[in-house]
Amino acid sequence: MSEAQILIVTSSGAPSSAVVPVLAAIEAAGMRVRAIDVGHAGGGGGGVADRVRRAILGEGAERRLRRELELSPPDAAVVFDPHAALSLTTARDQVPAIAGAAAPVIGVVGELEPAAAWAQTDCDRFIAVDELAAVALADAGVEGERILVVGALGERAFAEAGAQDRTALRQRFKLGAKVALVEVGGLGAEHTGQLALQLSLLDGGDKIQFLFDASGDSD
Repeated sequence: MSEAQILIVTSSGAPSSAVVPVLAAIEAAGMRVRAIDVGHAGGGGGGVADRVRRAILGEGAERRLRRELELSPPDAAVVFDPHAALSLTTARDQVPAIAGAAAPVIGVVGELEPAAAWAQTDCDRFIAVDELAAVALADAGVEGERILVVGALGERAFAEAGAQDRTALRQRFKLGAKVALVEVGGLGAEHTGQLALQLSLLDGGDKIQFLFDASGDSD
């Protein structure tokens, strides 16, 4: 049996916090991955200029995706923002060879407050991070049977760390009763300082040890 082929569709609106762990998980499962970035056909705001830009670029994205689906039909496709998802599902429905086949489009909804635009897409499955996000998708018009709640998306390193013995880690690093890990890699010194200030103002914050993970960020 040949390995599954997965098409990953990213865009300017695809959050790396969702793309990176999902891509890593797919590759770890031994599946073949092909990635296409449709750029500014995805993402952007809700203003008139944003909608016009997406409409123009979306047509080009649909043609590009349609060619990809015709030349190399995937076993499944994964997309991370609603506007790119719309281009992808529109392109899929225009390719007779796969339109009726079992090649599902999976929308990874990484937001805690999903955009209502997800309901305008024809994804076969919507991956939500929690029940509240699932309810928001349903309220926007997504059928409940298409929504799967999988929990928060995160890097493999955090999953591996979560499997370690907490008591041993507390003893090793001399940690107190309450500990919070804050990932600040890429935020920069100014924003990290502002975040630290805000955390210091929390009620009971003096009883919490905040650990900041800069992920090698020199700033």
